[in-house]
Amino acid sequence: MLELEVAVNEFIVHTTKDIKPFIWTVKVFDISQKQKVIRADSCIKL
Repeated sequence: MLELEVAVNEFIVHTTKDIKPFIWTVKVFDISQKQKVIRADSCIKL
């Protein structure tokens, strides 16, 4: 169990060294349009 804890802690330290903020690049409208297509496609496949 100690090895797992060490591995997790090393991963956290490694991945948080150079944190960059997430920048949203897609417009909400584009996401909603894609969701409509996915829903319509799933209805057709039924």
